[in-house]
Amino acid sequence: MFRYLVFLTAIVAQFFVFSAEATSPQITVKSGDQEIKFGPLDLSSISFKPVRSLKEDWEKQRGSGFLNVFELVLRDGDEIKASYTVPTNLKSGKGLRITLYQICSDNGDDRYMKMLFSGFYEPGKEVPFKIKAKQRKENYYIATAEEVQSENEVDQHIQFMKKLTEQNQSLKVTGVGTNFMLSDVKFTLQASNEKSDFVLLGSEGFNKLFNPYWIVIVYPKYQ
Repeated sequence: MFRYLVFLTAIVAQFFVFSAEATSPQITVKSGDQEIKFGPLDLSSISFKPVRSLKEDWEKQRGSGFLNVFELVLRDGDEIKASYTVPTNLKSGKGLRITLYQICSDNGDDRYMKMLFSGFYEPGKEVPFKIKAKQRKENYYIATAEEVQSENEVDQHIQFMKKLTEQNQSLKVTGVGTNFMLSDVKFTLQASNEKSDFVLLGSEGFNKLFNPYWIVIVYPKYQ
């Protein structure tokens, strides 16, 4: 599914000022006390051409390392702990809002999108990520960092996902599409009996983030 979806990442809000100083986030990943392989996914095959194009286009505007696609090598049942420290030299915000999403399906079942957590972290603070690895037919993680002024600054995607959680509703992925230039990715999502388009990547999606700082897509590879 990963190669056909072209890319995954949830995001939303106003236009932002571009910066050419983005760098890949330094994220440490461990299983127990042992550091595990976590690095760039090889995007050289023809099936990943739209991903490469999208990454290149956006990094021309925001700088190398803005859009990252990583591979995580793990085993079923691993207790995964990751950490990231918010830089002390943020350009305009008083901290970063870090949000982690998951898209998954089991044994050919329906695909679902979940927001695993979202929090506000001040410069110098460590952001902990904890997941228990479960091998699924499809399973991808999306992390976004937005430079914001306070913990109350929350984009529309996060508000939407929080509302579903409060209502105990699941969010089913019922369709995926793109435009002619392969520059946007839209998921058609369904919660209860309501359907809506959810722009995940590209010009429309990125322009709906609060001052995006970096975006990471994680593709698990099971041993």
